Amino acid sequence: MKHLTEHARRFHGQVAREPGPYQDLHRGQRPQALMITCADSRIQPSLMTGAAPGDLLELRTVGNIVPAYRLGSPCGTAATVEFAIAALSVPAIVVMGHSGCEGVAALMDRRAAARMPLLDAWLDEAAYCSPETPGPNAGQVRAAELEHLLNQVANLCTLPAVIRARFQERLAVHAWHYDVATGRIQAWHPQEQEWLPL
Repeated sequence: MKHLTEHARRFHGQVAREPGPYQDLHRGQRPQALMITCADSRIQPSLMTGAAPGDLLELRTVGNIVPAYRLGSPCGTAATVEFAIAALSVPAIVVMGHSGCEGVAALMDRRAAARMPLLDAWLDEAAYCSPETPGPNAGQVRAAELEHLLNQVANLCTLPAVIRARFQERLAVHAWHYDVATGRIQAWHPQEQEWLPL
């Protein structure tokens, strides 16, 4: 934590020396996309996309879970998506999962979340389709990650703001899967029903 605190303490000096990326941020934001991704500390959306400050709105949740819409049930995830579309007019939403996701691992074996009741309840929002698999192999884990990711995209598309924006053809929704070991990203192509390199 000391390193992080020291960097934060010196950050204003960097802004003063290199004002370019920061000089207009106080006027407001107009991000190019909302990225919904995992809370995992290894995932750095701005770093991997080359986004400058203000380019990318980020929403982080354990397991990049997006709860399906339920009338009268407020949800921070849904509220952020609504804000991104209605207030910021983002033209794209990317839901990005990743290899080695502990959220997906917990979905495959719910015993891992038994001592974390809030996390356990959050996992219920995932609408996960596959049965629990004791001691899954690497192929099963990857398949589960990809299936889980597409389920979250389907959940996202139940939100009223998303439905409206897509109907008006002013919002694109994408699914990406990031391999932590290699840095490679694959994107889901719905027409081909296939994951292909980005």
